[in-house]
Amino acid sequence: MAKSILTINMKNQKLLLGGLILVAGTFAFCNSPEQKVANKQEDLLEANQELEDSNVAYLEEMAAFRKDKEEKIAENERSIEDFKARIAAQKKDAKSDYNQKIAELESKNSDFKKRLYDYKESGKEKWDEFSIQFNKDMDELNKSLNDFFTNNK
Repeated sequence: MAKSILTINMKNQKLLLGGLILVAGTFAFCNSPEQKVANKQEDLLEANQELEDSNVAYLEEMAAFRKDKEEKIAENERSIEDFKARIAAQKKDAKSDYNQKIAELESKNSDFKKRLYDYKESGKEKWDEFSIQFNKDMDELNKSLNDFFTNNK
């Protein structure tokens, strides 16, 4: 009989130990409602900080892009003015063709300036689309300018 009492006690001890582990695990992995709220608030603060950092980086990227393109547009304007001065001594019929082409290039360059200044902040994705297209168009204009000036020296 002593053996059966010992066996029962060991079974009870195992059950009791298992129950304690289960209860302790439940408390260890479950947060109180207050703790859940605190965790959510902390997550929200972190997300807001990441968003703010992202917005700052986006605005800095826009400013750097604009500055770079403004410089390129000004460089294009200087090139056009230099070429205008060079063609002043050309024959009248050659001047007419050159002046028409220069007017087209000036108009395109002016359009770039307007597009750059008219762009309003509307999110990172739209900015990426705008900057990619702007760069592509600007590269085409620069190629036209270089080709024109190179071929007409």
